[in-house]
Amino acid sequence: MKLRTVLTALVGAGLLVWLLWSAGLPAVAQAVIRLGAWGFLAIVAFQIGLAVLLGLAWALLGRGRPDSPIGRYVWGRLIRDASGQALPFSQVGAVLLGGRALSLEGVSGGFATASTVTDLAVEFTGQVAFVAFGAALLALLRPHNPLGRPALLVIGALILMSAGFVFAQSHGAPIIERTLRRVLRREDGPGGPPVTEAFVEIRSRPASVATAWGLHFSGWLLGGVQTWITLLFLDVHATLGGALVIDSLTAGAKAVGFLIPGSLGVQEAALVLLGHIFGVAPPAALALSLARRGRDLVIALPVLGIWHARHGDRIWRLSPKPTDRSSPA
Repeated sequence: MKLRTVLTALVGAGLLVWLLWSAGLPAVAQAVIRLGAWGFLAIVAFQIGLAVLLGLAWALLGRGRPDSPIGRYVWGRLIRDASGQALPFSQVGAVLLGGRALSLEGVSGGFATASTVTDLAVEFTGQVAFVAFGAALLALLRPHNPLGRPALLVIGALILMSAGFVFAQSHGAPIIERTLRRVLRREDGPGGPPVTEAFVEIRSRPASVATAWGLHFSGWLLGGVQTWITLLFLDVHATLGGALVIDSLTAGAKAVGFLIPGSLGVQEAALVLLGHIFGVAPPAALALSLARRGRDLVIALPVLGIWHARHGDRIWRLSPKPTDRSSPA
């Protein structure tokens, strides 16, 4: 693990501990208990449904390909999310593992890489739209709040990052391909068509890309609905509009802090700050964050266990050969 990753994780963990201590551990624990087993199972089921939706959005990029059944993309999405939630990787590392999972399940290496980069760009532009929607809703619901300018700065940073992703998808294919060949120590291999050709194939289906964007944006909105439902289970009667603002701007903060593994501390600080604006006390905001993390771990651990059982040490080899087995999803 890189020293930078360790340091950022320590900083995030320190912030998380400080927030829990400041809010009062007994109060946070009582708020978590209010969620209850049925409430927790409900948000776990909701999150699995979201993963299926986002996997479907990814699968649209490979529609019509014989090596691209929907289940493989749903499984790749579960691996991507699980890696970022249960392993000490940044969001970038988790995305790479999602692409690796897709390749191991039988999707050609070039297309797995191109579709991963494209899906990330499509999802990220949808996230920018969601954060902008949340900022506008914040201005409407709380016109005199002090977070208007910081929210605009976050949106500006996300737009620049989104432009970088789109540029990589549109013009960076040769660079990506050369980098992969150098990293994998091969001139060619069983990975299928070159990355450049795979990008061209994806761009030849603009309707599929546009539909994938719509599904990703819907997924972001549904994430806000899940936040609202979780708050209701926590006996916090926030409005749906307030929950959407909290979820969208928290998502923006996590995106800006993408180098911190698991968004440790970033998620909690954003939820406490935004929750205060909409009447969510710090213990309840931290309970919301802990419920999210518990939900993610409950899903991630069995997913990663199944993945390791299926592929073992082939997951970490530089030049994995794809298998013809279909995803269990």
